Amino acid sequence: MPGHRRLPAPTVPYPHLVSRLRHHLDMANAKAALGDYGEACTSLQHVRAQAPEWLAQQRYARDILAHIISHRRTLTPGMRDLADTLNIPL
Repeated sequence: MPGHRRLPAPTVPYPHLVSRLRHHLDMANAKAALGDYGEACTSLQHVRAQAPEWLAQQRYARDILAHIISHRRTLTPGMRDLADTLNIPL
């Protein structure tokens, strides 16, 4: 197409880990749905330890943590750190 620029493909910091990271997000989502918010956050923290830049870009992770926050009266320091990482206002 004339005048149309092709954007570069998005870079993934750890391409060999993406499916494993996505699996951890799925596990966090399942644990949050069951009300096991501590374990859900542990899964999210595991992902953050492996690929913090990737996690910060994941809407799925923000949705999971927003669900947890909406169901908790108080947040642990770890939950607050995750909210900061994912740019979720408290």
